[in-house]
Formats: sequence, structure tokens, C-alpha cells
Amino acid sequence: MERNDYKEERFDSFLNKTIILSSRRYFKKQMNMANKEKIIIDDEDYSAFLQDFMNMDNKFSSYSDVDTSLQLQNALKSLSAIEQAVIFLLFEEELTQIEAAEILEIYSKTVSKIKIRAINKLKNILRRILKMENKSLYELGKLAQSGDDMAMLEIIERKKKMIKRYSLGDEDRYQFIILKLIEGIKNYKF
Repeated sequence: MERNDYKEERFDSFLNKTIILSSRRYFKKQMNMANKEKIIIDDEDYSAFLQDFMNMDNKFSSYSDVDTSLQLQNALKSLSAIEQAVIFLLFEEELTQIEAAEILEIYSKTVSKIKIRAINKLKNILRRILKMENKSLYELGKLAQSGDDMAMLEIIERKKKMIKRYSLGDEDRYQFIILKLIEGIKNYKF
């Protein structure tokens, strides 16, 4: 049992270090770019750039949208092309089953069957996500490294608060940290 706790703590520490170091790397990269741009940009344009930077508080509201969108995109990727089309037409475009059937050139009963099949697949994915919540970070890391996207998303979800803190309100930095976290997990020695 102590061995598992040690592995869990070690992996958690690795994830935290990856987030912090990725944030620093991104900052240095941005500073180098900013210094190069400073030479090129005149004072008037630079003040506009600074004003945009000061208004970044608005971006925080979109972080949860980004994470939810990633989970939804991942779930929808598991559907076949026809299932995706039916879900899109019925729920995004808010068409009736008859209208969707006309566009897809299939029977409306077929649209209904495809919709039910797609919803059942999405339910199974959601159940799988819920099962991920009971796993340790270490177990999730092993699953993520073996290609389980749901495990990877669960790790990101658990580390979201820290990622937000170290992204400092910069959505590009937020995405950079997530990419580095994914790379780190894929290369971690379990």
C-alpha cells in the first residue's frame, strides 16, 4: 500500500512540476517574442497591445467552456459520421427528425434509430468518464499513456485549477501548459 502511495505522490509531483515549468517556458518564449516585437512595433501600437493584455480578465470565463468542449469533441469523435450528422442536425440545428431525414435522404424512422444509438454511445462514454473519477492519478496516467483519451481528460480536469493559476489569464499559455502536460504524461516512466 505504501508503494502505491509513493507512486501516486511521485506522479502528482511530476504533474505539478510539468505545469509550473511549462508556464515558465511559455513566459520566457513570450518575453523573447515581445522583446523582438518591441523593436518592430511603434509606441502607439504597443500601448494598444498592453491594453489588450490588461483586458484578459474576460478570458477566464471561457476555460470551463474549453474543457467541456474538449470532452464533448472527444465523445462525438467516437460516433460514426452518420451519427454525428444526425446529432448535429437534431440538436445543433434544431431540426425535426423529418427535416433531418430529408437532408440525409433517409427515412425518419432511421433518423430516430440513429439518434437513439448515438445517445446510447454518448451515455456509455459519460459512464466511463464517471468511472475515471474513482481512479488515482497514477492509474489514470498509466491509462492515458496507453492511449486512453478519457483518462487524459480526467487528469487535465483534476489539474485544471493549477493550470489556470499558472496560465495567468493567458489562454494561449493555458493551452501550451496542457500540451506540455500531455507530452510529459506520454513520456513518463511508470
